[in-house]
Amino acid sequence: MKLKINTLLISGVSLVLGILLVALGFVVYKSYAYKGEIASFLKASRDAEVIASRQTALQKNLQGSKAAIDAIDARFVRETEVSLFIDMLEREADIKGVTANIGSISLDAAASAGGLKALRMRIDGTGTWAQVIRFTSALESLPYALRVETASVEKVSSDDTSSGSWRFVIDLRQYVSQ
Repeated sequence: MKLKINTLLISGVSLVLGILLVALGFVVYKSYAYKGEIASFLKASRDAEVIASRQTALQKNLQGSKAAIDAIDARFVRETEVSLFIDMLEREADIKGVTANIGSISLDAAASAGGLKALRMRIDGTGTWAQVIRFTSALESLPYALRVETASVEKVSSDDTSSGSWRFVIDLRQYVSQ
């Protein structure tokens, strides 16, 4: 009988040890599985921190650039303000003492939706040499994206360069935002 108890005891202990061994294997397996999940989570959180840091830096750069973007945008005439722009050119001609006529005005279609349109116009007139030069300089000094495409000046009267009358024709291009 003693032999039977030992066999039963050994079988019970073997069974308990087997269960413990299986449980230990399960724990080791799960710890490796969790380790992978934890590593993936940590990597994802580090990536999220990097992305958040980049977004913060980008937002700071954009805020710093907003003033520059606004300054660039101000160089374009809005489509609703074209008539005011033309009136301003006529006032500038009066201030500089030239007689100017603004004609041949056209507004090209935008190259893309929301893009810029080219406002083309021709200014012709007369004045003294000094007045014509002051007016042309004033056009080039305006705070707009104004481009003098062609300009021609010719003498129309008098032999005296300073007091004689000069005729000018200037073709301009100004970009218009929508």
